[in-house]
Amino acid sequence: MEQIINDYILEVEENLSSLPLGDRNDVLEFYREFLLDGDFQNRAAIEKELGTPQQLARKIAADYVINDQSETEAADTTEDTVSSSQSLHTIWRIFVGICAIPTGIIIGITLTAIFLGLFCAFLGILVGFIGLTLGLLVTGVVGIVIGLNLLVASSWAPGFFYLGAGLIVISICLFIVPAIIQVVRFLAAKCAQFARFLGRKIFKKRYYQTKTDKEAK
Repeated sequence: MEQIINDYILEVEENLSSLPLGDRNDVLEFYREFLLDGDFQNRAAIEKELGTPQQLARKIAADYVINDQSETEAADTTEDTVSSSQSLHTIWRIFVGICAIPTGIIIGITLTAIFLGLFCAFLGILVGFIGLTLGLLVTGVVGIVIGLNLLVASSWAPGFFYLGAGLIVISICLFIVPAIIQVVRFLAAKCAQFARFLGRKIFKKRYYQTKTDKEAK
């Protein structure tokens, strides 16, 4: 039976590459001791209690993001320093973890529909802003070119007017681009916070546990 447990833990480890090495070893040691101490007769009994190794790994990773890692991020970083890719990665891990719990697929489909609707609305607004920015950029460049041509032709007043207008428009673009980036980061961070909130409501059981947690009980 010990070999069956070791094989099960090894498969869990293979699916937990997203966790830092130290945290991964701690949680694997907890589940190894949990299975050795339990009255499990075969692999089917283990999977009935914990799920398949893939399911358990997904639940552990999601629980880790929802609780332990979120506390670290809140203490060490701000919304401005957390990249959009990190936020999206967090959302994905929580979503996959939710789908691994009983009735999680139905919840996952519902959440997918919600996030897909929000994403489409956000994408439409983002595309509109990008189109506006590109339009202004082209307008600014054209204004500068016209202004320089007028200055070469000694038409000073209209030349300076077009040149100044073009520079102003380009300056506006340079202001809009970082503003769009900050908005994307802000919205991604808020979506990650919302995903953690839902995860805490759905995950009634802690899956990321260590020997220290066990001893504290």
